[in-house]
Amino acid sequence: MKPFPAALAGLLAAFLLLSPLAMAATPTVSVTPSAVTTGQTVTITGTTTASASVGLKVTNPSGAPVFIDNVVASAGGAFTDSFVAGGSTSWTTGIYLVSATVASQTGTATFGYTATGTTGGFNETQAYITLQNDLKGNFTIISGDFARLQADLNGNFSAIKSTQASQGSTLTAIQSALSTLTGDVTSLSSSVSSI
Repeated sequence: MKPFPAALAGLLAAFLLLSPLAMAATPTVSVTPSAVTTGQTVTITGTTTASASVGLKVTNPSGAPVFIDNVVASAGGAFTDSFVAGGSTSWTTGIYLVSATVASQTGTATFGYTATGTTGGFNETQAYITLQNDLKGNFTIISGDFARLQADLNGNFSAIKSTQASQGSTLTAIQSALSTLTGDVTSLSSSVSSI
């Protein structure tokens, strides 16, 4: 009788140990700062399943890995890691991809890197990111303005149609009154002629 409860306890323990892997949440990932130069520290933060092992990989614009590490998420699911940008020929100017993988679930984020640092106070990557954000913001403003303009035009068109309908009714009433008046004048003229 004892082997059955022991086997059942073993199966239960295996299930409890493996179930976090089967139910791994897709990691959320963020990177700060969003643009770096050689020698700056990059910090990766994110959340996933509590106490999960998180595989971190950073790849350059060509897809070659420049940083690989494994961290364990806290009991609350948070994880963090950091590294110093640059230091090898694999670090080239461009946009880098950060991947955080738990079981078969992967979350990603990006950051910009300038290999030569700043030249004369100008940071190409930061300028690119700023331009990209400005364009997104301007597009959002233009989209909103277009939607408001379209709504205004639709409202004005409706008002014009309503005014035209009202004026049409007034014109019909005036024509009817003129017709009646013409009949009355004709009748009065006949009456005056007969006197």
